[in-house]
Amino acid sequence: MSFCKRKNISDREILKIIYYLYFEEFDKLSDSKILIQIDLEKISIKSNVSTGELFGRIYHYLHPKYKFTHEIGSSSSLFHINLQNGKNKQCSVNFPILCSVLGQLEEDFYNKKLTLSIAFLSMFISLISLVITILFK
Repeated sequence: MSFCKRKNISDREILKIIYYLYFEEFDKLSDSKILIQIDLEKISIKSNVSTGELFGRIYHYLHPKYKFTHEIGSSSSLFHINLQNGKNKQCSVNFPILCSVLGQLEEDFYNKKLTLSIAFLSMFISLISLVITILFK
C-alpha cells in the first residue's frame, strides 16, 4: 500500500498562497472590481498539490463553506466557479472576502499557537517546581 509522502496543506496555507500571488493585481484594480481570475495550475505548483485536488477542495469544500447569504436575499461567496463542459474550469476569487477569511484563519492559528505555548510553559514551570520540591525536601 502506498501512502502520500507530501504534507497535506491547510486551507489557511492555500488561501495565503492565493493572497500573495494576486495581491498586487487586486491592488492595481479599480475599487469596483473585486473578482480576480486565478490560475489553478500556478497555485497548485506553489502549494505542491495537484490541480485536480486543488480544484476539488475549492469546489467541494471552500466554495460552500464561505458562501454568505445577506439579509436582503443576495449572496456572495469566496470563489466563483465557471465550468464549461466540465473540462475548462475557471475560478475567480472575491478578494475582499479572501482578505477577511484569511485574516480570521490567521488570528485563529496564532491564538491556538499562543494557547499551546502557554500550556507548555506552565507544564515546564510545574516540572521545575516538582524537581525543586523533590531535591530540597
